[in-house]
Amino acid sequence: MNKRELKELNFNNLLTFDTNIEKYTFEDYKKNGNRHPKITKMCTLCEEEGVSICTFNKNYSLKTMGHGSMTDDILSATGKENIDLSDWKEENVLFLLENPGPCDPKIYTPFEYKKGNKKFPTHQWYFLNHTNDPQKCEYPDYFQGKEYGGFFTSVIFTFKLKNMYITDLIKCGMNDDSKSNFKHIHEYNQKCVENCLEHYFYNEIQLVNPKIIFCLGDITYKKIKGIEDKITKLVKHDTIFIKELPHPRRHLSAIEFQNEYYSGIIDGLCESKIISKAEKNDLIKRGKIKILEKIRQFLEKKGFAINAPHNNYISSKKINGISFCIQNDEDGLSFHWGNGGDKKLDYEWFKRKNNEISKIFPNSIVNIGEEKQEWIRLYIPIPPPKPTNKYEKSIFKIINETKKIMEYQ
Repeated sequence: MNKRELKELNFNNLLTFDTNIEKYTFEDYKKNGNRHPKITKMCTLCEEEGVSICTFNKNYSLKTMGHGSMTDDILSATGKENIDLSDWKEENVLFLLENPGPCDPKIYTPFEYKKGNKKFPTHQWYFLNHTNDPQKCEYPDYFQGKEYGGFFTSVIFTFKLKNMYITDLIKCGMNDDSKSNFKHIHEYNQKCVENCLEHYFYNEIQLVNPKIIFCLGDITYKKIKGIEDKITKLVKHDTIFIKELPHPRRHLSAIEFQNEYYSGIIDGLCESKIISKAEKNDLIKRGKIKILEKIRQFLEKKGFAINAPHNNYISSKKINGISFCIQNDEDGLSFHWGNGGDKKLDYEWFKRKNNEISKIFPNSIVNIGEEKQEWIRLYIPIPPPKPTNKYEKSIFKIINETKKIMEYQ
């Protein structure tokens, strides 16, 4: 990865700052109140060529502008620029979003590039979050949608990616005058898209030389697949891997988001041979423990007496002769209730509850020891085939109901 030329591309070509870019560091940015230096110039090629207006709605035009960021920037932002990176992955990894979104005044600042004409470049260091707790960087911390800076911080530290680069495929966002509504790139004038690819994105590909591109969202993925031949010619190795991930703004619960992204990134890193199969299995195991830790905290908050966690399961102490455990299996969670032969469980209650659960989790499986009614097992796949916003709440609801039934017995 050519970090010096990437810095030049972002901070002297795409955006031009009133400072010596070669010496410009995140420390300078921090001293300036977490703001970039004064912008003196920016890319206005599409405006000059008259292709900056939305093809399908003339009320929309290019307004916002971002830039790329890399691992070094995030290490500086979290105060960990001097940590030992000897066991981090050297391979170059690209995380790619579609384009800048709504014109949030907390991020973008007005710049008059021509009398009476304004654009809104970022005044923040793009894709960074300055409120992250440096001690909580690994999965599942910050593994959530919408907060891109926190999420990318978590990705870098979880998978130890020494040379990760994050950027938008198209550097300018298209907004209406309200600045809150925006368009996707298939609604741009296609000459505008071509300009950005030719002048910036293809240069980034050459400078980053990624082994894998993670495309965040199907629009980005389809566009990259459409220009895959061109990208392949620009990289210095025989094969480039392209992996689609959900868009961070998709409406997923925290657990759904964590599982889809965590497993998707692991698969991509393994397919591209950045991590080995043994490392993949270790990451999967660690991910399961993290999920169980979240459930354990919830159980303790609800007043459950919990035995010491063991490998991939948590068990409760008995209440009225009944105990239960939650086990993180290969592809899902198993809830197991048992009475140790002391007394019968409320079999009819679980039959009714099963009907409710199956509506939320269509692929759930309930097994009941009908003869002596000594145990009941509920298995729920993770993530569900058709994720819903109620997923995480529903799991916690089952735990709440469990406490009720154990106390009721």
